[in-house]
Amino acid sequence: SELLSESMNLDLFKKDIDDGIYFKSNIPQGYGVGSSGALCAAIYSKYAVDFERKTEYTVKELKHLKDVMALMESFYHGSSSGLDCLISLINRPILIESRSKIEIIDTPDLTRFGKFFLYDTGHGRTTAAFVHDFLSKYNEDSEYKNNINTFIDVTNQIIENFRNYKVEEFQKSFYDISRLQYLD
Repeated sequence: SELLSESMNLDLFKKDIDDGIYFKSNIPQGYGVGSSGALCAAIYSKYAVDFERKTEYTVKELKHLKDVMALMESFYHGSSSGLDCLISLINRPILIESRSKIEIIDTPDLTRFGKFFLYDTGHGRTTAAFVHDFLSKYNEDSEYKNNINTFIDVTNQIIENFRNYKVEEFQKSFYDISRLQYLD
């Protein structure tokens, strides 16, 4: 892609691959928890022509980085928002309200919300197949689309409750989203 060839030193990347460079991570692969995003972020941070890690980014910079990350990660998934990669790249939480409203946000004090864990089910999966199935169902099945839209509404409630320290409302929304996931 032209965007990648303009943004990255692909010749150096190819040389390093030929020389045996590898990516070591403790993120399990094939679980949908960001391993490909972390890989893309690591590659970009090393081979980007003019990337500099900093504490603040303009909306234009965030959108550009997200677009590059989406293009890179789409190699693994067929389609990508680039969001996992972007978060891994800048190591900060991101809020996207629309294509033109993307911002870095502060993380509230997590101790007020309880403890949350990722549970290893031991069942890996191929994310690309899930993305393809999701997009097909979403575009063809109105009941599925309604369920996803409900899921999106509850997810947005969780984010707002989290950002505004509404602990009881957050816990209720978290229960609602868990219930939706269980029932689907």
